[in-house]
Amino acid sequence: MKYLRNIWQNFDFWLFGAVLILSILGIALIRSSIAGNIELVDHASRQTTFLGISLAVLFIVAAVDYKYWMTLIQPMYLVTMGFLLVVFTAEARFGSVRWLEVGQILIQPAELAKIVIILSLANFFSNRANKDLKLSTILKSALLVGGLLIWIFLQPNLSTTIVLLVIWASFLWIAGIKMRYILIAVGLVLIVIIIGALTGFSFLEDYQRARITNFLFPDPDARYGETYNVDQALITIGTGGFFGQGYNQSSQVQLRFLKVRHTDFIFSVLAAEFGFIGTILVLGLLILVIYRCFRISQKAPDTFGSLIAYGFGILIFFQSIVNIGVNMNVIPVTGLTLPFISYGGSSLLSLMLGIGLVESVAMRSEKIKARYLVTALFLYALFSVFLLISPLARAQVTDPDIEFTSSLNPVGSGARALAMGGAFIAVADDATAASWNPAGLKHLLRPEISMVVHYDTRSEGFSYQFSPEASNEYKT
Repeated sequence: MKYLRNIWQNFDFWLFGAVLILSILGIALIRSSIAGNIELVDHASRQTTFLGISLAVLFIVAAVDYKYWMTLIQPMYLVTMGFLLVVFTAEARFGSVRWLEVGQILIQPAELAKIVIILSLANFFSNRANKDLKLSTILKSALLVGGLLIWIFLQPNLSTTIVLLVIWASFLWIAGIKMRYILIAVGLVLIVIIIGALTGFSFLEDYQRARITNFLFPDPDARYGETYNVDQALITIGTGGFFGQGYNQSSQVQLRFLKVRHTDFIFSVLAAEFGFIGTILVLGLLILVIYRCFRISQKAPDTFGSLIAYGFGILIFFQSIVNIGVNMNVIPVTGLTLPFISYGGSSLLSLMLGIGLVESVAMRSEKIKARYLVTALFLYALFSVFLLISPLARAQVTDPDIEFTSSLNPVGSGARALAMGGAFIAVADDATAASWNPAGLKHLLRPEISMVVHYDTRSEGFSYQFSPEASNEYKT
């Protein structure tokens, strides 16, 4: 009992607190992003259930000595491979077969593969610590990763494939890979890119090629199609301004101009509702999680524990920058979630399992003195206050040059005003809705073109009526 009490004293509450805040914020953003959507109405409650299960897993895994996982790596590897093979018998969703359907729950084995690969590589390289990294060792580690990676690539799931390659590369780097091998790897990657460009990336699926093409050669006049949601994500981020439009108040989100907003593009929802300040605070929390993982890696009692914490720090770092990069259109669209925030039970459970492993390492390490605690405490306090006052924030039109008109007939008892790109729309709770002149919607129409929009809240449908000056290209 004394031993158990002592190890729990080393539990990293800063890491746990940051993860918990991010997860709770994620549920709040999911609830806001799916508001009014009957098909997704249960997603917030389901994510809450996933969080409860994930927290239980975190504490159980943290209580178990991480060294015991060495004996479970091989069975876990084989079970994960079996799941990945069974996935090919499942029904395709969104152009790929990635999920196993168990009742009402969809399980994504590729998320478990991330955990298994990190544990496998940590065990592999810890057994070869203090030895020169030879070519044979690199090839053996490649086979270890490739045994699961090949089945994920064939789903197809290019984003998770890239994640596993990045994790492998990071382990090679920390193991002391020689510069000549790095140059050879860079050369091979360039050859693959050149061959892919010459062949039109024929080894990729159509939608994957379209994502790359639209990123490299975007259509600046696109109003629909492949580039639609990327454009809407940028517009959504821009509407947030410095302090945001307020929780559940973003017109881009509530009127569903932004698609896939509860998963891939939830960062845009965050930016729209909480603004620049909110995104900085969330980024600060993510950085704190990554920092604590690396700090625990430094203080770990052995190489195996150190590599576990290091691997999960890399995983969270890479997924975060990729998801945010997609939302800001600096990299092509992928399917990677924003850690702890995006909707997804498999993703949340695997991440919490990983945090449990990191906590297990921390609990059996030398006591870690948290630096900059005052700054971190101030960050948490500021974030909590911001969450409390954010519902009071309301979108305001501050540009005096923007003119708008709105009429509501009749005004429903629950009518409310929402800002939308500088113009106002009033939405009623009954079947009657607003009409307005969107002079400020420069991203949709030229400012001199006037348009009247009628929105039916029961059917959730829009009808458009253009002025005589509007050309046919806008009517269609």
